[in-house]
Amino acid sequence: MRRAVVVTGVVLAVLVAQAAVAGTTQGRFGLRLSGGQAWVNPSEYNDGMEGFEQYFQSLGAQTDLETLTQMQAFGLELRYGVTDELLLSVGYEGEKGTGKLLGTHPPEGDFLVTDEFMLTGYTGTIRYTIVKPEGVLDVYFLGGGGVYTVQWDTTGKGNWHPEWDEWDDSTESDPTTGYFGGMGVRYFLNERVSLDLEGIYRYLKIEDFYGLDVFDLTGVKALLGISFFL
Repeated sequence: MRRAVVVTGVVLAVLVAQAAVAGTTQGRFGLRLSGGQAWVNPSEYNDGMEGFEQYFQSLGAQTDLETLTQMQAFGLELRYGVTDELLLSVGYEGEKGTGKLLGTHPPEGDFLVTDEFMLTGYTGTIRYTIVKPEGVLDVYFLGGGGVYTVQWDTTGKGNWHPEWDEWDDSTESDPTTGYFGGMGVRYFLNERVSLDLEGIYRYLKIEDFYGLDVFDLTGVKALLGISFFL
């Protein structure tokens, strides 16, 4: 692990040392990989989980609840620079998150209910540079939208419950649309490679999803990306 960190540091140092040439995107295709963290608050789902926990507590169980508040994000984009300021892209993105309820009721037994969420989408994004000091560092606005699919998988382990003989695993998957906007900062490591950091606000809701009136994945996310231009 330590050797890998050292090698990564050396590679980044070499790339940064080559940054004397300002980057350009005009007329170039590129590929961007990104990853980061999203913060959400699907209040109707979390309220339901808290009610579920209170029900088990009323039956004498000890519980530990993990509501859905964070999701791991990743993405892949194909980009084209119309000009050095205007960048268009289409991409695929996804987010993963979980909600969990762990309970125990000695001597009957333990149980664990896990809700796994997967958000995937095909997106279109416009980025426009507003500040470009010396061509090496960009500050830009971004906006766009996408067609998404939200999948919710529920699994249960353990068989203690005063009314149920066993847990029923289930899956729900529905399509929806979403919109987003934000700002980013991009730094050119060399003429064809850049790093960027983006802060994004996304609006995304699904009505009548898996027994909920509204399942809300509106929230903010931070993404770190690396782009390679031809």
